[in-house]
Amino acid sequence: MTVFVALALAVLTLALPARAAVPFDPFGSTAVDSPQDAAVPEHAPFVDRKGRPVDLGTLVRGDVPVVLAPVYYDCPNICSVSTASLTQSLALLTTLEHGRDYRVVFFSFDPREGPAEARKALASLQQRKMDYPALPDLAWLTGGPEAIEGVTRALGYRYAWDAGIGQYSHANAFAVLTPDGRLSRWINAISVEPTDLRLAITEAGAGTVGSMSDFLLMLCYQYDPVTGKYGRVIDVSIKGLAAVTLLCLFGFIGFALWQERRRARREGP
Repeated sequence: MTVFVALALAVLTLALPARAAVPFDPFGSTAVDSPQDAAVPEHAPFVDRKGRPVDLGTLVRGDVPVVLAPVYYDCPNICSVSTASLTQSLALLTTLEHGRDYRVVFFSFDPREGPAEARKALASLQQRKMDYPALPDLAWLTGGPEAIEGVTRALGYRYAWDAGIGQYSHANAFAVLTPDGRLSRWINAISVEPTDLRLAITEAGAGTVGSMSDFLLMLCYQYDPVTGKYGRVIDVSIKGLAAVTLLCLFGFIGFALWQERRRARREGP
C-alpha cells in the first residue's frame, strides 16, 4: 500500500507541472457573444474620472442609445488606437449630436485601474487635437471586480489575464445599447467606420434619433454579426433582381418558342 501511495504521489507531482505548462490560448479565452435579451445590470457601481460614484446601470438608461466601450486604459497594444478610431468616427457624425442623439461611456475591465488612469486616457485623446467638442463630456469609468464582471458577463464580453506577458487578452469591440440598456449590436473596434457607427446608433434608437436620411440609409444596409460591420443590402438586391430578370426572360423566350411550335403543328405542312 505504501508503495502504491508513493507511486500515485509521484504521478501527481509530474502531472501538475505538465498541466501548468499548457500555453495560454487568447482566442479560447476572449470573445464577444450576443446573449439573448442581454442588458446592462440595473445596478453597477463605478466611479468617473473625478472619483465620483456613478451607477452604470442608471447611466446607460435614458432617452438615447449608448455606445458602451469596454477598454483597458493602460493597454500597451491596440486599445488606444481603437479608442481614437471611435472618437474620430464620432466627430464625423454630423447629423448626430452627443447628449441629444447618443451618449458614449468608456469603462475599464481592469479592476486595478482607477480615476487616474481614466484621466490619463482622456488626456491622451485630447493631445491628438481632434475636432470633437463633446470629448470632455464622454464618461470614463472604473470599477471593482464584481461590477466589471457583472457588466461584461451580462453583455457577453469575455477577456482574460495572460500571466505569461502580464497583460489582458481581450476582444476589440464596442457595444451599442438601446435607450433602455439592452444590447443592440457589437461594433468592430479595430477600425470604426462612421457609417457603421451611424447606422448602429440609428438602429438602436428605433427611429427616435437621426434624420430621415439616416433611416433610409439603414434600410440599404444589413448588419453582419461575424465582422461587426454593416454591408450594402442593395448589392445583394441588385444581384437577386438580375437573376429574377434573367429567369423571366428565359421563361418568356421558352414560352414563345413553345407557342410557335404549337401553332406550326396546327397549321400543318
